[in-house]
Amino acid sequence: MISLRLLISAGTVAEALIVSGRRNVREEVAQLIDGLGFEIVSVTPASARRTAGAYEKWGRGFTRRR
Repeated sequence: MISLRLLISAGTVAEALIVSGRRNVREEVAQLIDGLGFEIVSVTPASARRTAGAYEKWGRGFTRRR
């Protein structure tokens, strides 16, 4: 049987809480994150580089010209 883990970086949680706080829905977002059972993982230099690479390749508004 395959066991799936829901992972979210601590940096993403912080960003989500900051943005949601500005929109007055911080508590709702915090409850959503907690309720979905995410495992919050630390951001390491290596994971930050992987995230930046993924954003560069697939991120919002980025179109790679060929």
